[in-house]
Amino acid sequence: MANETSGLGFGAMAVAVEEEPRRTAVERPSWQARHNTLLTLIAASIVPALYLGYVNHFAINALQGDDWNTVPGVNDAIHGHFSLGQLWTQYSETRIPLVRAVFDIWGVVDHLDTRPLILFNALLFIAAFGLVLALCRRYIERPLTPLPVLVVGLVWFSLADVQTSLWAFQVGWYLVVLGFVGCVGALFLPVGRRQLWLAVAIGMAVIASLAFVQGFIVWPLGLVCILWAQPRARESLREAAVWIGAAFVTAVVYFAGFNFSLNGCFDPSQCSASSALSNPTTSARFLLILLGNIVPGRYWEVHGTPSYTRFEVLGFVVLVVGAYIVVQSLRHRDVERLPLPFS
Repeated sequence: MANETSGLGFGAMAVAVEEEPRRTAVERPSWQARHNTLLTLIAASIVPALYLGYVNHFAINALQGDDWNTVPGVNDAIHGHFSLGQLWTQYSETRIPLVRAVFDIWGVVDHLDTRPLILFNALLFIAAFGLVLALCRRYIERPLTPLPVLVVGLVWFSLADVQTSLWAFQVGWYLVVLGFVGCVGALFLPVGRRQLWLAVAIGMAVIASLAFVQGFIVWPLGLVCILWAQPRARESLREAAVWIGAAFVTAVVYFAGFNFSLNGCFDPSQCSASSALSNPTTSARFLLILLGNIVPGRYWEVHGTPSYTRFEVLGFVVLVVGAYIVVQSLRHRDVERLPLPFS
């Protein structure tokens, strides 16, 4: 019996010895897993660095297009005749007080050298990209990995619209993007000091609104973010009331004396809601082309006629996938604490 017991004991020990290395090998993380943080940081830096290098190489000190319309205000600022009225002057279908302010400051500091201003735009875009990655990390609730980060970077910094990336006046668009991403980030990324970060989110929404009129879209999206979290129902309602009040005040101040008949079109009748509704096919194609125009390159020509088919197909795919993700986010609202796809 003793020998049998000893044999069983040695057998168990032998099995344990054989299983231990196997278990250790399974539990030991791979080289990629051990260095995931470093690899992800490298992946997150590659495309922004290439983008910044591209902008630095091709940016020049030359006014183009809408840049020229800021010169009178810059001239007044340089010679000490700055006025708030000049900042608030309507610019076609929008008001651009922040854009005018940036140009005025740049004119006083650097005599309106547009090259550093273009680089400033690139830095704003890179900052927004960093916030997007932070929001993605919070959304999936696990560490990011290099490949998805690299893909997001390639899409985010797409050079499909090379003109915008090398145009100083487009600082307004970059402020809108940063304002939106910063607003969502302030509502979801920090832990604690909720009132402080709500104020920051309101500030980012105001920045987006004062850059271009399209920035007002941040207000309804921010409201969705506030009301999404059900566990703080009563607190969310208070925050929503504050948010709506801030949006109302911003809109009243912004649109006071606003001329809505100015829409930037040579034929104003072609830039109206009724015109879009009366031409649903054209409007739908235009939407698909806008969504799908995220890859570099111009339209194709078929028998000498411009063809936007590749943009329409890609836009349709983006629209369908986006709609599916939004529906799934609404269905799983109880478990998804961050409405990032919906936003």
